[in-house]
Amino acid sequence: LRFQLQQYAEAAELLGRALGRLRGPQGSTEPLRVIQLKARRCAEAYVRAGQSTRAAVVFRDHGLEVEAAEQFCRAGDWEVGLGLLVRHQEFEWAARLCREMGKEAELHVVQGERALAEGREEEAGREFEAGGLWWRAGEMYQRGHAFAKAAAMYARHGDDERAAEMYVAAGNPAQAASALERLGKRSEAAQCYQQAGAPREAARVLQETGDFFGAARVLLETGAAEEVMALLQQVGVESDQYLEATIRLGDMFLEGDLDGPAREKYERAAGLRPIAPDFVHPTYQLACIQERQGNLQEALHLYEKVVAEQFDYRDVQRRVADLSERLAAKTQAVPGRAPAAGQAGPARYHIIKELGRGGMGIVYLAEDVVLQRQVAYKVLPDAVREDSKVLEAFLREARIAASLHHPNIVTIFDAGQAAETVYIAMEYVDGRSLQSILDEEHILPLARAIEFFRQACQSLIH
Repeated sequence: LRFQLQQYAEAAELLGRALGRLRGPQGSTEPLRVIQLKARRCAEAYVRAGQSTRAAVVFRDHGLEVEAAEQFCRAGDWEVGLGLLVRHQEFEWAARLCREMGKEAELHVVQGERALAEGREEEAGREFEAGGLWWRAGEMYQRGHAFAKAAAMYARHGDDERAAEMYVAAGNPAQAASALERLGKRSEAAQCYQQAGAPREAARVLQETGDFFGAARVLLETGAAEEVMALLQQVGVESDQYLEATIRLGDMFLEGDLDGPAREKYERAAGLRPIAPDFVHPTYQLACIQERQGNLQEALHLYEKVVAEQFDYRDVQRRVADLSERLAAKTQAVPGRAPAAGQAGPARYHIIKELGRGGMGIVYLAEDVVLQRQVAYKVLPDAVREDSKVLEAFLREARIAASLHHPNIVTIFDAGQAAETVYIAMEYVDGRSLQSILDEEHILPLARAIEFFRQACQSLIH
C-alpha cells in the first residue's frame, strides 16, 4: 500500500522491520533466496526515496555486494563502491558507472585494477598514476623495477621512507637523502649525501644532530682543516669520541706547527687513557714535540715508554738510538762539569745545594749538565737501594708518575740507579711551600685556603 501511495521511505522502513523479524534471534527461518528478494524490495524503496546510502547498506548486509556497490557510488562513497566492484571483478559495471557520472579519475583507477588483474602491471601503474592513486602506482612501478618512477609516486603520496628506498635502488642517493632528512632520519641521510658526493651536506646534517665528530670526519675529505678543527673542538667530554677527537686535534695542531696546543691535546689524551700496546700514539707525538723543542732527555724517556709497549711502532727504535747517541756525545763534550768527590748521583747532575730532607731522602737543587736546566734532584734512602723488590716498585711508580702532565703535578724527568745512589730528577719549582706559609700565618683566609684545595683537587682528578 505504501508503494502504491509512493510513500517509499515509509515502505522501506516497514520492509526493514520485516527483514529483521525474518532473521530472528535463532537465525533465519526463510530460505536465503526469499530473504534476498525482500532485501531487494527494501533497498528499491530506499532508492526511490532517494536514500542511496541506506539502500547500499541493506544490499550489503544481505550479501548483495555488487548491487550495494552501485548505490555506494551513487551516494558519493566511491572508495567503498568501487572497492566492492573491483573485488568482484565487475570492471565493466564500475567503468560504466564512472563514465555515467563523469568520474574521470575513478575510471583510471578501475582500468588500473583491471590491468593488474590481467597481469599488465606497467599499464596498471600508468592508470593509477593518471587516477591520482600515487601509492598504488608506486607499487606497480616497483614491481616492474621502474624504481625512479616508483620513488616519484611514493614521494607524491607522502611516503618518504618508501621513496628513499626507491631512490637508492634507482641510484639517486641525493634525493634519497632529502627524503630521509624529511623523515628525521639524519644519520641515514648523511650516509646518502656522502654516497652522492656531497660531504658538506652530510656534515651539515650530522652537525644538526649534534654529531660533531662525525661531521668533522666527513669534512676531512674536503681539506677544510679550520672547519674540521672547529667541529672537533665542539665534541664534549661525555662523547664516546672525545678521546679520538682530542688526538685528532693534536695531530692537526702538530701538522700546523702549533706545538703548544698539540702538546696540550696529547697530554689530555694520555691522561684519559694510560699508555698500552694499542695506545702509544699520544706518547709518541709528545716525544716528537719534546725532541723538536730540544728537550732530548724527556723525548728519549717518552720514546722508551713507547718501545716498552710497542717495540716496532713507526720509527721509534731509530729515534731512541739516535737520541741516545746525541745525548752521550753531548755529555762527553761538556768540560769540567763532573761532580765533586763524595757528591751523589750520575755525572750528568751537578749538585748546587740542599733544599730539604726527610724520611724519604734528601732533595737537592741540581743542574742537568746535558740539558742545562735546574732540577730538583732527590736521593732515596739506602733501604730503597738495598731491597730489590722495593727498588723495582719505586722505579715502576716513577714511570707511572712520569706519564702525568698537569700544571698542579710536578713533572718527573728521570729516575734510576747510579753507583751507590737511587735518584729521581724532577721539575724544580722556585717558590715557597705551603708548609712555610702555614708556619707564618697558621690560619689562612677562607678564599685563599679554598684556592689551594682547588689546585690540589685538580691534580687528584687528573
